[in-house]
Amino acid sequence: MAIWKQLIAACAALAMAFASWAWLAPASFPAPLRPLAERAGLLPEADDQQEARGGAPGGGPPGRGGGGPQQVITASVGEEVSSRRVQSVGTAEALRSVSLFAPTAGLVTEMLFTTGDRVAEDQPLLRLDAREETIAVEKAGIALQQARDQLGRFERLSQNQAVSTVQVEEARARVASAEAELRGAELDLDRRTLRAPFDGYMGIPKVTIGDRVTATTEVANIDDRSEILIRYALPERFAAQAQPGARVEATSIAFGVERFEGVIAEIDSRIDPQVRTLTIRAAIDNSDDRLRPGLSFLVETVFEGALQTAVPLLSLQWDRDGSYLWRVVDDRAQRVDVEILERGETRALVNGDLTPGDRVVLEGVQRLRDGAPVTIAEHHEADPGRS
Repeated sequence: MAIWKQLIAACAALAMAFASWAWLAPASFPAPLRPLAERAGLLPEADDQQEARGGAPGGGPPGRGGGGPQQVITASVGEEVSSRRVQSVGTAEALRSVSLFAPTAGLVTEMLFTTGDRVAEDQPLLRLDAREETIAVEKAGIALQQARDQLGRFERLSQNQAVSTVQVEEARARVASAEAELRGAELDLDRRTLRAPFDGYMGIPKVTIGDRVTATTEVANIDDRSEILIRYALPERFAAQAQPGARVEATSIAFGVERFEGVIAEIDSRIDPQVRTLTIRAAIDNSDDRLRPGLSFLVETVFEGALQTAVPLLSLQWDRDGSYLWRVVDDRAQRVDVEILERGETRALVNGDLTPGDRVVLEGVQRLRDGAPVTIAEHHEADPGRS
């Protein structure tokens, strides 16, 4: 092929490559050459030029907002009580928890519970060797019966004045003494059995059959877990706001993000002068027996405040002037600047020119301008619950 033909083909290839690069990457096209390239048709038209002709940016067909009203999804503005949350770390305790000790010294002959058993109040848990005490009860019973028989004879004889009044009174005293002896023997026998002080769950036993114990020997622990009390410290500056019945929410690493609701049950009578905190015990229902004493919790104490305007989080927008949202008034968009007071999981409490029942835009805000016409495609009423 002739050299001049090769030069012409090379120039044509370079021109085509240059035109493709200019079309695909117009932003990187050299500024001095842009007017020339635009007149030659090498660059795409700007978005504003397309819109002026009724087209959508990028060469597509006209879309929502291109000429007619913008379609939006809205929700109603509501009201909620503001709250301030103070976080503290606490430890779970059983509603009632005690260590059980042997009632007296002796040899363990029966173990009537195992670890984790739910027991009822006054249920027998452990028995000691009670042979001597059983004999003592029998002897006291016989002595009482004899004293009563003698009193009966003396009372019959006193009617015929065969015995004196003094002898009758002495017989009555012997009966009362024998009754006391019997009660004492029965008490000694009852002390050979350890009983549950309240309804609860048994811990791991620390003795077994055959052990010889004394009154200082710990047998096991028993916990009433119908409620869990979380003990935590509240900073001094919130002491005046803490009241019994105030709401708390707690989370534990053992249950992930699950939240447990409860109330303040007990407040200490004084502030610790060393660390300047007030000890609080919050009660959480545990009727399903999922929580255990000793768990660590992150506790949020909720201090209720005033009634505030509540909007969905999706309605909030931000720019260099701060936070704002779009309100629909007479089928037109209206910008409303707001101050965020409190943020929840799905809603936020704000301060701004809003009233309950106003419609705010959730979706379709991209092309909205102040006073732009809108069409409501879908509307959601305000959720009366908390965020």
